[in-house]
Amino acid sequence: MLEAFPVQGVRAPSLAMFKSVLMLCRAVLLVALTQAATPAVAQDDHVIQSQDVLRIRVGQFDPVSQAYVNWDSVSGEYRVSPTGQVTVPMIGAVTAAGTNPAELSQDLTDMLNRRLGLDESVDVIVDLASFRNIFVIGAVNAPGAYPYTPGLSVLQALSLAGGTERMAGTLLQSQRSAISTQGQYRLLQMNLLANLATEARLTAELNEEDIETPPRLEEAPLGEELMQREREIKEARDTAFRSSLDQIEGLETLLQEQIARQNEQLELRERQLTLVREELSTASDLVERGLSTASRASSLERLVADQEVRMLELETSTLQAQQRLNEARRDRLNLTNDRRRNLVSQLRGTRVTIEETRLKLDTQAALFAEAMRMGDGYVMPDSKGQPTIQITRRGPEGPEVFTATRATTVRPDDVIEVSLPELDSVRVFPLDTPNDAAEPPGPLTLNQ
Repeated sequence: MLEAFPVQGVRAPSLAMFKSVLMLCRAVLLVALTQAATPAVAQDDHVIQSQDVLRIRVGQFDPVSQAYVNWDSVSGEYRVSPTGQVTVPMIGAVTAAGTNPAELSQDLTDMLNRRLGLDESVDVIVDLASFRNIFVIGAVNAPGAYPYTPGLSVLQALSLAGGTERMAGTLLQSQRSAISTQGQYRLLQMNLLANLATEARLTAELNEEDIETPPRLEEAPLGEELMQREREIKEARDTAFRSSLDQIEGLETLLQEQIARQNEQLELRERQLTLVREELSTASDLVERGLSTASRASSLERLVADQEVRMLELETSTLQAQQRLNEARRDRLNLTNDRRRNLVSQLRGTRVTIEETRLKLDTQAALFAEAMRMGDGYVMPDSKGQPTIQITRRGPEGPEVFTATRATTVRPDDVIEVSLPELDSVRVFPLDTPNDAAEPPGPLTLNQ
């Protein structure tokens, strides 16, 4: 906190000095916020891609309270869409794919300051909340998908997968592994088909049209059954939505009729009031000339007052009906908007699940091919070579494959494939060989 200067004996600080102090405080707090939000491993070299989850923090130094204030309504975690964009409140959709966190932070800061007409007083900090998985396949003890952390090396990724297969004697049971992998592959295929059918249904609901069967489901054995289930779900959801709309529209119709009838009653009351007032004027004139009694005039005055009260009641009732009509229209609009927003969210989640399932299918297919390539038995490899490590990385022009070392840094979505060195020779002992059987006469080469 800045201490107040004495009124007497000391000159008040200049405006330039006060601004300098504010800028210094803002810089110190921004550095502290950045250090608190940034993990130990720097993320500025990470290239943002679709499906990355970004943690965005927005704040501003408040010169009144002399504190750095976070904008909680804007700050939060945002997932990069499949099109490479991230949507931030008060800024809109911004292209994030292909940039790093530092570049995106500067872009968001400039856009927010320009949108709000501020002079670089708002700061935006972007870091990675979570990353896409990496995939380890080949000659490892536990192939599969593993979470990525910044700075992860190939050696660390192999340790997550249980390390490379031992080059000593190995018991091969590829048939059992192939059957298990094939079962997982078929299960993933069913999940993919079900998600494709759900995507078609959500798209049809969003566009308010009939469901179109995806080409892949037209040839699938259970494609028609899956599509029929989605059609029944769509019909039930459409019926519920139309029922809600019909209830609101029916209420709107009743309120409009009530308002119309009350307006007619107001017109009749207005005419009656006009006639009573004319009669009161005539009676008052007769009373002044002594041609009528004062009681008649008093009775007409009470009748005028009663008519005015009834008109005020009708006007109040009409205003209340109009208010309820506006609320019904608002409810109808909210119902439509909420349905569309939920459909968009469900469609986005379904498409993400479809992409994840396809990646898992590729992994299971590679595992199945690896299992089928191996044979059953007990093998004794005869080689001193090192495993070969290849990384398949998604690039701007398609997948890129290159040979890596154990010190190579891994990136999200990388597929690490480990291959055992080619064996000069191998001794094979079939599983059904008795324990006291003699060894085969001489090593068998791989060509055999």
